Amino acid sequence: MSAASAWEIATQVRLGRLPGAEVLEKDFLDVIEGADYTLVPISAEVALRAGRFPSDHRDPFDRVIAAQAMHEDIDLAGQLYLYGPFVQLEGPSLGTILALPWPPISPIDNCPHGGPA
Repeated sequence: MSAASAWEIATQVRLGRLPGAEVLEKDFLDVIEGADYTLVPISAEVALRAGRFPSDHRDPFDRVIAAQAMHEDIDLAGQLYLYGPFVQLEGPSLGTILALPWPPISPIDNCPHGGPA
């Protein structure tokens, strides 16, 4: 799991945009450890790649997560409409996008972008 996910959850909770996720935000590291996920830090290489995407996609969390998936050559679980532009930019190096259902099935999965256009 990307460290960008922790950053986004904390930001969305602070802004009141992720109701019901306060406990997840507070206990994030314990939840990740309990689920046996590996937390992947954001490296300078990933940050530079995210910043260099020519896409109009402006969400910094999505940009970092896509760049990290490409850099680490790992699959990405998320909404295809969020990450599809990065596949078009970078080609198959993004790996597999494991499409999640829309609308989200729980408040924790709630997308702050308002869903597909």
